[in-house]
Amino acid sequence: LFALIATSIIITLELYASFRPERAQEIIRRVRSWIGAHTDQAIVILFLAIGLYLVGSSIYYLSTS
Repeated sequence: LFALIATSIIITLELYASFRPERAQEIIRRVRSWIGAHTDQAIVILFLAIGLYLVGSSIYYLSTS
């Protein structure tokens, strides 16, 4: 299921870039600038979420054992 979804997304993006290259380049440019401006915040939020999940999971396992 994962492979089917991933393949369909890639095919969709390739077709979009083939039929509307100017629009696709504009979208790619905006996404790259957003990623460049928000990389640090995204990393902090991602690792905070992972850390909270791990702490919560550990507390649950300690309290139910």
